[in-house]
Amino acid sequence: MNIIDAIINASIVKNGNILSLGSAYQGVWTTGVTYQKGQIVSANGNLFVCLDTHADHPPPDTGFWDDITMRGPTGATGPPGNPGSPGGSGNQIVVRAGQVLGSHRAVLLDSTGYAVYADSSDVRHAGRLCGITAHAAVEDEFVTVHLVGEMIDSSWVWDLSRPVFLGTNGQLTQVPPSTGFMQVIGQPITAQSLFLHPKPSITLA
Repeated sequence: MNIIDAIINASIVKNGNILSLGSAYQGVWTTGVTYQKGQIVSANGNLFVCLDTHADHPPPDTGFWDDITMRGPTGATGPPGNPGSPGGSGNQIVVRAGQVLGSHRAVLLDSTGYAVYADSSDVRHAGRLCGITAHAAVEDEFVTVHLVGEMIDSSWVWDLSRPVFLGTNGQLTQVPPSTGFMQVIGQPITAQSLFLHPKPSITLA
């Protein structure tokens, strides 16, 4: 089929805009409309010429339509996007710090998904412990948070006979809290290592 003969004063799509299409152009393809051979419609951003009179055969059905959209050359590759947050391993996550955080401190995620200190004196924090920071971080900086497994800190001096509890302001302690709630977060392996495995929290009377 000769496209020039089929299109009466038809033109092209340029930069996403329909230029002069004359009387051949019927607008956006619409169900229930009978289209005549040589008429043109737009659909999904492209132009199609009708190859045979019909109704209810939407473009790009090649038995009834021919795509006549003229496209320019592929544009240049755009600049790379901003890097995403670094990924974590199966036992840790990487999130942004919602405040200045110290290393090896207990945190939870606030309503925006940022890490902030967990506190056993605040019953609103019960059941919300996320994990332990692997390093210090300033506010809005990425911080790695360990969820489970072994952690080591040369400054620790754990009593191997006692579990480790969540304390106040993100601190780890072997002294059970007397107010708020109590949560065991792990068990010492050595004096300088802890196996992180948080238990359910218990609200204190």
